[in-house]
Amino acid sequence: MELSQHEEFINKKLVSYFTWYLYALLLENDYYYIGITIKPQERILAHFKGEGANFTKKNTPIKLVELYSLNEVDRKLAYKQETLKTREFRNIYGSDKVIGGKYLSIKKVKTQLN
Repeated sequence: MELSQHEEFINKKLVSYFTWYLYALLLENDYYYIGITIKPQERILAHFKGEGANFTKKNTPIKLVELYSLNEVDRKLAYKQETLKTREFRNIYGSDKVIGGKYLSIKKVKTQLN
Protein backbone atom coordinates (compact mmCIF):
# COMPACT_ATOMS: atom_id res chain seq x y z
CA MET A 1 0.00 0.00 0.00
CA GLU A 2 1.21 3.47 -0.86
CA LEU A 3 1.25 6.17 1.81
CA SER A 4 -1.73 7.97 0.22
CA GLN A 5 -3.77 4.75 0.42
CA HIS A 6 -2.90 4.44 4.11
CA GLU A 7 -3.89 8.05 4.72
CA GLU A 8 -7.20 7.51 2.95
CA PHE A 9 -7.88 4.40 5.01
CA ILE A 10 -6.99 6.17 8.26
CA ASN A 11 -9.15 9.17 7.40
CA LYS A 12 -12.14 6.92 6.69
CA LYS A 13 -11.65 5.15 10.01
CA LEU A 14 -11.26 8.41 11.94
CA VAL A 15 -14.46 9.86 10.49
CA SER A 16 -16.35 6.72 11.48
CA TYR A 17 -15.66 7.40 15.18
CA PHE A 18 -17.36 10.79 15.17
CA THR A 19 -21.09 11.16 15.59
CA TRP A 20 -23.05 13.00 12.93
CA TYR A 21 -25.20 16.05 13.65
CA LEU A 22 -28.18 17.28 11.70
CA TYR A 23 -28.94 20.99 11.41
CA ALA A 24 -31.53 23.18 9.74
CA LEU A 25 -30.98 26.80 8.75
CA LEU A 26 -33.56 29.42 7.87
CA LEU A 27 -32.21 31.46 4.95
CA GLU A 28 -33.26 34.74 3.37
CA ASN A 29 -36.22 34.54 0.98
CA ASP A 30 -37.82 31.95 3.30
CA TYR A 31 -35.57 29.10 2.13
CA TYR A 32 -34.40 26.32 4.42
CA TYR A 33 -31.16 24.38 4.24
CA ILE A 34 -30.82 20.97 5.92
CA GLY A 35 -27.34 19.54 6.45
CA ILE A 36 -25.27 16.99 8.34
CA THR A 37 -21.78 17.34 9.76
CA ILE A 38 -19.40 15.83 12.27
CA LYS A 39 -18.21 19.32 13.24
CA PRO A 40 -21.37 21.36 13.78
CA GLN A 41 -19.81 24.52 15.16
CA GLU A 42 -17.32 24.83 12.28
CA ARG A 43 -19.81 23.93 9.57
CA ILE A 44 -22.63 26.17 10.74
CA LEU A 45 -20.29 29.13 11.23
CA ALA A 46 -18.97 28.54 7.71
CA HIS A 47 -22.51 28.93 6.36
CA PHE A 48 -23.00 32.19 8.27
CA LYS A 49 -19.64 33.51 7.02
CA GLY A 50 -20.57 32.77 3.40
CA GLU A 51 -18.08 29.90 3.20
CA GLY A 52 -20.56 27.00 3.30
CA ALA A 53 -22.60 25.37 0.57
CA ASN A 54 -23.21 27.24 -2.68
CA PHE A 55 -26.90 27.57 -1.82
CA THR A 56 -26.16 29.29 1.50
CA LYS A 57 -23.66 31.56 -0.23
CA LYS A 58 -26.46 32.79 -2.50
CA ASN A 59 -29.18 32.77 0.19
CA THR A 60 -27.80 34.20 3.41
CA PRO A 61 -28.51 32.25 6.60
CA ILE A 62 -30.69 34.10 9.09
CA LYS A 63 -31.16 31.64 11.90
CA LEU A 64 -30.25 28.15 13.10
CA VAL A 65 -33.62 26.46 13.64
CA GLU A 66 -32.55 22.91 14.55
CA LEU A 67 -29.37 21.18 15.68
CA TYR A 68 -29.12 17.75 17.24
CA SER A 69 -26.92 14.68 17.38
CA LEU A 70 -28.03 11.75 15.26
CA ASN A 71 -26.08 9.40 17.55
CA GLU A 72 -24.83 7.88 14.34
CA VAL A 73 -21.30 7.22 13.10
CA ASP A 74 -22.25 5.89 9.66
CA ARG A 75 -22.39 8.68 7.08
CA LYS A 76 -24.82 6.80 4.82
CA LEU A 77 -27.31 6.42 7.66
CA ALA A 78 -26.84 10.08 8.64
CA TYR A 79 -27.51 11.05 5.01
CA LYS A 80 -30.77 9.08 5.10
CA GLN A 81 -31.80 11.04 8.21
CA GLU A 82 -30.93 14.28 6.42
CA THR A 83 -33.14 13.28 3.51
CA LEU A 84 -36.01 12.38 5.86
CA LYS A 85 -35.73 15.74 7.66
CA THR A 86 -35.62 17.51 4.29
CA ARG A 87 -38.83 15.74 3.22
CA GLU A 88 -40.46 16.76 6.50
CA PHE A 89 -39.52 20.41 5.95
CA ARG A 90 -40.59 20.25 2.29
CA ASN A 91 -44.02 18.99 3.38
CA ILE A 92 -44.35 21.91 5.81
CA TYR A 93 -42.71 24.79 3.89
CA GLY A 94 -43.00 23.67 0.27
CA SER A 95 -40.74 21.65 -2.01
CA ASP A 96 -39.47 24.82 -3.68
CA LYS A 97 -38.21 26.24 -0.36
CA VAL A 98 -36.14 23.44 1.19
CA ILE A 99 -32.73 22.08 0.16
CA GLY A 100 -30.98 19.10 1.74
CA GLY A 101 -30.26 15.39 1.55
CA LYS A 102 -31.01 13.97 -1.85
CA TYR A 103 -32.87 17.21 -2.61
CA LEU A 104 -29.65 19.23 -2.74
CA SER A 105 -29.73 20.36 -6.34
CA ILE A 106 -30.21 24.09 -6.72
CA LYS A 107 -31.22 23.49 -10.34
CA LYS A 108 -34.20 21.43 -9.21
CA VAL A 109 -35.41 24.25 -6.98
CA LYS A 110 -34.90 26.88 -9.68
CA THR A 111 -36.77 24.68 -12.16
CA GLN A 112 -39.64 24.30 -9.70
CA LEU A 113 -39.76 28.06 -9.16
CA ASN A 114 -40.06 28.84 -12.89
